Amino acid sequence: MIEFIKDNFLYITAIITSIKWVYEYSNKLNWEKNKFLIDRLEVFFNDTNTKNIQLVLDWNKIKINDGQENYLIDDDILFEALQTHDIKHKFDKTEIFLRNSFDEYFDKLTEFIILAESGMISKRNLRMFLNYWFNILGGNKKSKPSKLINQFKVYMLFYGYEKLFKFLNNKNNFKFHFNIKK
Repeated sequence: MIEFIKDNFLYITAIITSIKWVYEYSNKLNWEKNKFLIDRLEVFFNDTNTKNIQLVLDWNKIKINDGQENYLIDDDILFEALQTHDIKHKFDKTEIFLRNSFDEYFDKLTEFIILAESGMISKRNLRMFLNYWFNILGGNKKSKPSKLINQFKVYMLFYGYEKLFKFLNNKNNFKFHFNIKK
């Protein structure tokens, strides 16, 4: 054995060095991915629209402000605001505000999912930071009426947020499974 090590010392050293380099590179890559995610999440969570939508998701009745006007939002108003255009054709000022806000919020969540699917961020870490909000949207927290939870799903599918819907619907990603009631 000693003779083998002497004869192949250079090869053994090269293999050990390569393994160490791959390990360090992998750790650095993970650190960079996590830093990228944290930077993106910081912008996301500091956004006024994100804060408003997360307040609406977290509470059954709350007053929010878009920077110019106050809106009193409850689950019934939210349900009406998220009706699809094949069901409802006219929306009041509050409903338009909510629709625009949810579109922006869902766009941002979809962007995170695309980044996770491309490997630029970790799905595990994404779940860690956004699981609470996804559980509300999916009804796992049971803090919203079931008709509103169903309307979130219908809205996602009707307006092209299939990636978000599929990500939420994947049992491997979260603790709930969407079942749309029609």
